[in-house]
Amino acid sequence: MKSVLVFASLLAVVAGTVAAEAPLFEWATAYDVGNGPHSVWAADFNGDSFDDVVIAVDLDAAISVFLNLGDGSFDEPTSYPVGINPLSVMAADLDGDDHIDIAVANVDDNTVSVLINDGSGNFGAQIKYPVHNKPHGVYAADLNGDNALDLMTANAYSDDVTLLFNDGDGTYSGRVDYQMGLRPIVVVAVDLDGDDDLDLVDVNQSSFSIGIRLNEGNGVFTPQFFYSVGESPHWLVAVDIDDDGDIDIATANQGGASITVLKNHGNGSFGNRVDYPAGSGPRGICSGDVDNDGDIDLAAANFYTNDVSLYLNNGSGSFATEIRLPVGSGSISVFSADIDADDDMDLLTANFNGGNFSLLKNLTVCCKGPIRGDVNYNDGPVIDISDLVHLFEWMFFGGLTPMCMAEADIDGSGLPVDIADLVYLVDFMFSGGPQPAPCP
Repeated sequence: MKSVLVFASLLAVVAGTVAAEAPLFEWATAYDVGNGPHSVWAADFNGDSFDDVVIAVDLDAAISVFLNLGDGSFDEPTSYPVGINPLSVMAADLDGDDHIDIAVANVDDNTVSVLINDGSGNFGAQIKYPVHNKPHGVYAADLNGDNALDLMTANAYSDDVTLLFNDGDGTYSGRVDYQMGLRPIVVVAVDLDGDDDLDLVDVNQSSFSIGIRLNEGNGVFTPQFFYSVGESPHWLVAVDIDDDGDIDIATANQGGASITVLKNHGNGSFGNRVDYPAGSGPRGICSGDVDNDGDIDLAAANFYTNDVSLYLNNGSGSFATEIRLPVGSGSISVFSADIDADDDMDLLTANFNGGNFSLLKNLTVCCKGPIRGDVNYNDGPVIDISDLVHLFEWMFFGGLTPMCMAEADIDGSGLPVDIADLVYLVDFMFSGGPQPAPCP
């Protein structure tokens, strides 16, 4: 008993000078793609319930599809030719057959490529559709309420968006162009005003703004109005950030080294912007509940610092100080998905200069159960002295990071893991204290 008290006292002294911050992600794993990967998306292409990955490879005029092997690793990629300089890729069921197809914006031949999935994760030859001048971003949504997904592009040199209306079978004939702000490069369709139809919101790079057109209910849109964001915005995400039931907007601002958050009043109008610092040259942004606390977090891909800025939501739509996660060179796009099927959101980045994409596996949900404590992650539910030593060496002497932070969160109080977890484990193992918290 005396030795336990001495050990606990030593821990308390050390804790006064050393703090351990628990990482949420493993170190990035890189997968080679080709020349100039520019955009990343994840979806289940072959119907096996695991998310696969598609990359738009700008300088190769192609997309690369990586099928998930079921454990968060990937088979050799399959390349499909598309248009010249594809800058954006997205995936959705375009022809209504319950298989996920692919659409690509090709900036230098002013087209969108559509590739139809045969159901096994193989794709047919591209079908190209003309749009306006220099399409950068592509998105799919049902704009006119006919239960078929339409396509839209943000066209940087003609300052407009092109809408392509689905004929119901994944082909497109109707087209309308809408003027937007200066140099629009991303467009999405979401219900901003709560009337159950989809409105348009775009990022205008040269006017440092987002532009909004509200849907009148039949796929026809009102005149645009604008909100200021940070300098040279490059991407946006539209999601309920503050959990009040309406869609908010966040942008990655390349020139401003920041992200901007705009909160919706519920009617499609927005309050004052709030900016948060990022790395250098943030060009991509995505959303997802990465720490499994029930609210939406944000991540931005920083092109010049080769990392991701992670912003954890405090529950009300404001964010803690960014956490920087190293990835590949020239990280230009970021996407969140549960790649390893362990019930937490991983991160993917397309790394333009590195010729690869990075996978950051989330460590939040990984506990083997029934209780926490397998810190070295090699004994299943067995907890022994090696787990205690692993936790102690990591916290105070630069030892190996626990592979599963939920196992190291001994008392179940949530991240970050701290001295209380170590003391809790000592008390359990040597003094008859309560057992570790159940696995989440």
